[in-house]
Amino acid sequence: MQEFSELNTEDTKKRIIRLLDNGLKYILRDLSILQDQSDTLPMSFPQILLVFSGIEFISALIYSNGKNTDKVDQYISEWMPANYNRKEGKTTLGRFLYDSLRSGLAHYGNVKGDIVVDHDEEARIHHLQWVPYKGRYRLFIHGNVFARHFEDSVKEVKKGITNNTISIMDIQSNSERLEKELEKSTRREPNNSYPSGISHEVGRRNILSQGSLPDTTKGTTYEGGN
Repeated sequence: MQEFSELNTEDTKKRIIRLLDNGLKYILRDLSILQDQSDTLPMSFPQILLVFSGIEFISALIYSNGKNTDKVDQYISEWMPANYNRKEGKTTLGRFLYDSLRSGLAHYGNVKGDIVVDHDEEARIHHLQWVPYKGRYRLFIHGNVFARHFEDSVKEVKKGITNNTISIMDIQSNSERLEKELEKSTRREPNNSYPSGISHEVGRRNILSQGSLPDTTKGTTYEGGN
């Protein structure tokens, strides 16, 4: 983990943005693929899950206080387009989306409550509008529009880092904590390479090493600010 010395220098900001880019590059890549190939990949749930994964990563990096739900809600209110910063009944739109979209898909395999999701290009204009659907009014979410708004928000966050709207000191502290959290899922004892065919202990399971991945396998893993 690099030390962020001389806070607010241009070099420090570049390192922070690189940390952000490394953490989001697979998410943004996959969102771009889904957008570019929307004719052959007509889907919406993957975009929503990817967007919330990205929001949770950034909010853990730029916010220090509150639960995960609070941070996501704050991010949606502050960095997504202005029409996301609003109330929905007794809650905020951010919390409503987190519970109905993110938690619904992550825990139950579907959206919860009064929400309808689709990818129909003709329906893009109805994103975030309450529309009649199957006998009741529901909030419409267009997967590709939601993804595009998130992509735009990432650009705004980078601007916030550049112009000191976002606390670089907070990011330094949060990035160190985040790095430790991400390392927990991959740490082994001993953490080194194993020859092919030799069993090694991972957690409570014996895993048989089957050799190296092919050169064509690029893989996806967290790279931090390196």
